[in-house]
Amino acid sequence: MVIGSFYQVFFGQFLFIRLDISAECLKSLHEVSDYSLDAVDEKDRMRNFTTIFMKHIHECMGERFDNVYLKAQQCRKPYTTSFLIGFRIGKNWSNPITVGPLATDPTAKVFRELWKGKTQLRRFADTRICECMVWADKSSSAVPYSILQFIVVNHFNFPLECISWRSVFPDDFLSSRDVNSKITSAFASLSAILRSAKSLPLMITNIQAVSSYMRDTEPCASDVVCSSTWGAIENDHRLPIQRNIPPYLSYVDGLFLLHYC
Repeated sequence: MVIGSFYQVFFGQFLFIRLDISAECLKSLHEVSDYSLDAVDEKDRMRNFTTIFMKHIHECMGERFDNVYLKAQQCRKPYTTSFLIGFRIGKNWSNPITVGPLATDPTAKVFRELWKGKTQLRRFADTRICECMVWADKSSSAVPYSILQFIVVNHFNFPLECISWRSVFPDDFLSSRDVNSKITSAFASLSAILRSAKSLPLMITNIQAVSSYMRDTEPCASDVVCSSTWGAIENDHRLPIQRNIPPYLSYVDGLFLLHYC
């Protein structure tokens, strides 16, 4: 579990997507002059495409990552070109809003054109009124994926299916975000019950969780794991041998500060 937390903390900062450009998409690129400018062959056109594609990524979501790279990948599908795009995510990676310039700023028009006129005006606590692109009601790891979908569909006329997430971990290695959220909510409810308890010899003045769940770095939310085998057949008789794997239950550590009443 400690090793898993280590990988979650360090490798969890990197996310990858795969971009598959089909033959139909490649054909559409040939019809756009920007991709054929100074292009002698298909390799030059793809170089122009990747330059423009990365430019859009920086313009649309540059504040969400610290670094990004693009690398060509081998693809088994005929007439398909594939790329792997890696992100070193930043603190604003899952921000539900892309904040643009002030509504009165001359660059506001450029921002609206970048987002194809789908922006909204939002007023912030410091009285600023800015052009914004709203993706969700709250922070979500799905927001960057929605932005990438917007880029490939609205700027390149590619289908949504051409991009897909790739992970460093197996699909069943990391726990769902909902698990940590439920544990955090349960701990908060327990804390409220303990704080409201009366007729205790000591007064609870502080309750603090010390757990990887609360830091959102727990890779595997454990369940009860049991397995049984029915033994082997010997001399036409099955021996009823049963072996149970001891259940493993993880726990949430907590610190309680008690004072005399």
